[in-house]
Amino acid sequence: MRAGIRLVLEENGFEICAEASDAKSAAAASLRERPEICLVHINLDGDGIAAVALVKERTPATATIVLARIPDVDELVDALRAGASGYVPESAGAEGIARAVEVVRRGDPAIPRELLGALAEEFRARGLRRRVRRRGRAAVELTRRQSEVLELLRQGLSTAEIAERLRIAPVTVRRHVGLALEKLAAKDRAAAMRMLDDSEASSGV
Repeated sequence: MRAGIRLVLEENGFEICAEASDAKSAAAASLRERPEICLVHINLDGDGIAAVALVKERTPATATIVLARIPDVDELVDALRAGASGYVPESAGAEGIARAVEVVRRGDPAIPRELLGALAEEFRARGLRRRVRRRGRAAVELTRRQSEVLELLRQGLSTAEIAERLRIAPVTVRRHVGLALEKLAAKDRAAAMRMLDDSEASSGV
């Protein structure tokens, strides 16, 4: 895949200064080469979003684009929050990836047109929070999606089944679980789900 993308980008006038197969190597290459743009696959090192955040931390001037397996609004939101300037699915093909790189090079965000409506709806929905009380600690708020994922886990669904139900990628399910556990300071999924029993719905941004 990297070879094909490299060929198309070079044919479109871009110079490829480095390639990497994991997040640390990508961040190191970014720090060494100081590229204009870093294209990061969503599954890089198991979590491309974390790789984007690491690259942006090391070289803030480098614009990042997430290459996704399928269009996924949750991944798009996570990518933008991590500092990405663009998001392009593999289905866009090599030419679509090259166009996204060109858009970002001009200083504009590269967001798939088919996700714009879903993105607006997702941000409206993310105003809904779920307040979870923790024994002896301050309550925390989970996003709507984090709460949904934990509820489905409590119902006995697997990561793959939750991904299919919510129409998101399995890696996105795992990311939501990880963020929820971190917020709740829960040692495992079972502990987090028990906390939901004492939760209450709330609204806010």
